[in-house]
Amino acid sequence: MRGPKDREGGAAPAWLQLADAVIGRLAGTRMESGPGEEELDRNVAAAREAFAAELEEPTPFTALIHNAGLAVDEAEVLAVAAAVEADPSRERLIAAVYGDATLRRLTLHTWRRCSPGVTSECAPPAQTARCAAPP
Repeated sequence: MRGPKDREGGAAPAWLQLADAVIGRLAGTRMESGPGEEELDRNVAAAREAFAAELEEPTPFTALIHNAGLAVDEAEVLAVAAAVEADPSRERLIAAVYGDATLRRLTLHTWRRCSPGVTSECAPPAQTARCAAPP
């Protein structure tokens, strides 16, 4: 994972930072050493705040969220899924967490486990299908 900087050296968008925090929490809770669960939860909470604030900024990702009519928790699921798809190193980390090189995608079951407090519902198919279409 690239971490808090993007390829050009600037700060990564909040949706990528959120994804890294959520994936880091998932990986961190399965390790015997490293940051504790409380610190990992604080990292996710801070990333969620930044993500929610960034949803008010005009970016391609926020346009997608607004066009689809997604709620914040639905947008979080999309952010993490898109970040995993966008970066092979995130895919490899997910595979390592599962202990299976063929499982390179985060499932909704795992999302609910690694993201306490988020509803278990995702966007209805109609909303997801029109994500990129302008209103």
